[in-house]
Amino acid sequence: MNNSKIKPIIVIIVGLLLTTGCEDSTGSQTPESATISGTITLTGIDNWPTDGPVALSLSSAWPPTGAPAASSVITESELSSGTYAYTFENVTFGTYKAIAVSWQNPDTTYNSTCNQSTLGAFGGSVQNYFMTPDSLTASTENYELTGNDFDANLNYALPNPYSICQPPCVAFTTETECTVENIYQLSMGHCIWDATNSSCGYKQ
Repeated sequence: MNNSKIKPIIVIIVGLLLTTGCEDSTGSQTPESATISGTITLTGIDNWPTDGPVALSLSSAWPPTGAPAASSVITESELSSGTYAYTFENVTFGTYKAIAVSWQNPDTTYNSTCNQSTLGAFGGSVQNYFMTPDSLTASTENYELTGNDFDANLNYALPNPYSICQPPCVAFTTETECTVENIYQLSMGHCIWDATNSSCGYKQ
């Protein structure tokens, strides 16, 4: 083959290789997961609980049902000037109903439906017990959700009233159901039998 023809062919091949290489290295890739981050300002730090963890959670349902989509324990030593910077990585795309900080009551007489006390939630208010926090949606178009800042108050790290525990004590009609932790784990020790009225109520 004539050398004058070989050179243009080589130039074309090299150009194609360079173009392909550039596309591979700089081409946009569809994200496979999201990142959610923000800063929590904590107050009432002097009342940091001596027992039971303070935890941050990302929940698909609120009030939560089952395990959170992501969670981490917050320790007092991790705070910087009373703030805690958090990041949830590799978050599955979808809608999340709440980002919240809570304290887990270590008292085993509380069952899993009422042993968490909410200290703060993104978009939530203590006036309605943090029942309406802001939800977030992560997607391929919205995969870096930053600035999700909120406050949490350690003064709320108190046991919930037994009256919000489930099942309700009034559902028990006998002294045995009311006071004995039976095989169904019904009373969990938070009820007391009133012999005068033959009724089951909550411990004070």
